[in-house]
Amino acid sequence: MYAVLYWLEQHDKLSGWVQFLGAMIGIFIAIAVPAVQTHSSKKMDRRDKAQALRATVEVIRIGAKLATTAHTAVKGPTQGRTYFPNDYDPSHFAHALQLLDGIEVHRLPTPGAVKAVVDARHRMSTFTNAVGEGFREFGHINEVSQAVLDRLDEAHTGLVKDVNELLNECRVIELGRAK
Repeated sequence: MYAVLYWLEQHDKLSGWVQFLGAMIGIFIAIAVPAVQTHSSKKMDRRDKAQALRATVEVIRIGAKLATTAHTAVKGPTQGRTYFPNDYDPSHFAHALQLLDGIEVHRLPTPGAVKAVVDARHRMSTFTNAVGEGFREFGHINEVSQAVLDRLDEAHTGLVKDVNELLNECRVIELGRAK
């Protein structure tokens, strides 16, 4: 211990270097702590926005699943023979549209999300109208016209695309690449 004290007394400029080093560490901490806090805060904000958008995606998936069920049944081997008399319920489609209407588009985090939601609403409306027309045709002639089948295909494909675009938007938001 005596040797250490003697060495420190012989190096009188050492205290200046220790003060300098302490000041540099203090400055580094003063800069680093707010930067880390800001980064963490932005990351949490992005995660929250992505989570909110995922909730919107779930609303659209309700309509997309309904459309997929109808699409599969009408385009399948039975061509709607079991679907229309047993499973088709226009109120389910009306409810899905009502849920889509409840999405507050102006609160969506990115322009891509807004476009996908608006497109999904339009496609769900198109699908609802087409499946309703198919039901009416089926009741009269026991089959669905090719024009209706084509509209069902187009609207269903578009709905699936919109869901995927929204999921991609969620990831873009989480990564901090949203425009």
